[in-house]
Amino acid sequence: AASRPECLVGTWMALVMKPTNTIHGLHLYGLTPSTLARLGATPVRIQVMLDTFRITPALRRLRPEQRSEYLKARAAKMRRAVEKNWPFGKVAFDNKDAVFSQLTTTVRAKDVATIAALPGVWFVTVERIQGRRRKPYRRGPLEYYCVRATVAIQVEGQTRGTQTWEDRFVLVRATGHEDAIQRLRKQWVRYAEPGINPDNQLFRYKLEKVVDVYDTCEQTIDPNGTEVFSVFHERRMKPEYVWRGDR
Repeated sequence: AASRPECLVGTWMALVMKPTNTIHGLHLYGLTPSTLARLGATPVRIQVMLDTFRITPALRRLRPEQRSEYLKARAAKMRRAVEKNWPFGKVAFDNKDAVFSQLTTTVRAKDVATIAALPGVWFVTVERIQGRRRKPYRRGPLEYYCVRATVAIQVEGQTRGTQTWEDRFVLVRATGHEDAIQRLRKQWVRYAEPGINPDNQLFRYKLEKVVDVYDTCEQTIDPNGTEVFSVFHERRMKPEYVWRGDR
């Protein structure tokens, strides 16, 4: 299916797109940042991810062969800043030489929001809270999925000639790919109800197959523009396709 990374982690490209200073995983315990802080000194196991791939003007100005060392140096600077500003005790990153920087440690519940707000932190994920169980599995929140399907326009008795078919994209709120397909089943039945054409022949729009399901990772639709479907393709390079960055 043509889905993005699951709206949390995925390719490094997704790192650039997501907001910083957020806390993930609290919904699994029925908590918010404020109710988590009220747990005080309760031990919480967290994973801290640094925003080491952010695209900045300084990074843009470098040649590609120069960026590897720059990214490593910037990641090291972010790690030192987090270690220096850690709210209590000492902490150290394991992957000292990596650009993709994260650490897993146990802290007090009241310090999680402070850690998430540290400069250079992309997000914090709560993995475990002492004395609390995760909520039983529930379906996730409704998000928008775009279902792409092929539909044949069938005319009664037609056996020769050409047949028109439709490449149809339908937006639906669902909890996952399979749920999106299930929610549209009744709509496909209604869509296939027969009509009559100008030649007084019966015709119908018959679903042939679901081609793809695209997870927009959005719970609301922005009227100023929301991507609802995307597929990547490859083509041979031509001069008009070349992008030279800022140069």
